[in-house]
Amino acid sequence: MGRQTHRQSQDTVPKRAHFGWKLNRWRLAIGGLALVIVILVSGMIAAENRQSRLALSHAPSLTADKMSELSPGEVYIVEGQISEQTKPVVGRLAVACEEVYWSDDEGSGWDIENELGNTVWIQLAPELEVPVGIADPCPQGSAQMYQDPNNSGRRWQGYAIGQNITAIAVLAAAEPLQLQAEEHRSGSRASYKRFLELARIENSVIAGLLLLISLVVMLWPAKR
Repeated sequence: MGRQTHRQSQDTVPKRAHFGWKLNRWRLAIGGLALVIVILVSGMIAAENRQSRLALSHAPSLTADKMSELSPGEVYIVEGQISEQTKPVVGRLAVACEEVYWSDDEGSGWDIENELGNTVWIQLAPELEVPVGIADPCPQGSAQMYQDPNNSGRRWQGYAIGQNITAIAVLAAAEPLQLQAEEHRSGSRASYKRFLELARIENSVIAGLLLLISLVVMLWPAKR
């Protein structure tokens, strides 16, 4: 009887070892896939952040002195207050994203239903305003909200007339002047740069933690 028990315990060793090898293979595959995804996504985010930081650091600010030497296709930083000359899209908002409220058994929240882009006039100096087309109107930074007075489940968020914004804009044409915003954020150029630097640090920390977790999943020894 003892010999039979001994043989059975010996037979289970290869099975357990085989199971451990299968488990390791799955962990290597899952951890490796997560590693690749983290590297690709974090790399894309870092590249976009770097491009924006370079533009804010090196692109010239659009000023009265620059108006006589504009070059179509060039990138300019447009920083100033949204002028009263801007026609609002809803309420006092110069651009806005329309949101609707939803609720079901799984939760609730707000979804973007419509994007209301616009040509926004930005005041650079007391006697100088320039038009900037904003096709992607969802606000970045400090947003102003307009609530539908007849429907609490519908609202708009955007930049309000009188609000200060900074846009990274491409000059489409000099005569008549046409600028198209590639990126934008409320506040000044300096505050925009600070935000991007903090975002860069935050993304680096998160990416580092995710990479560490992926490596642990891949390399942590399986139980024997």
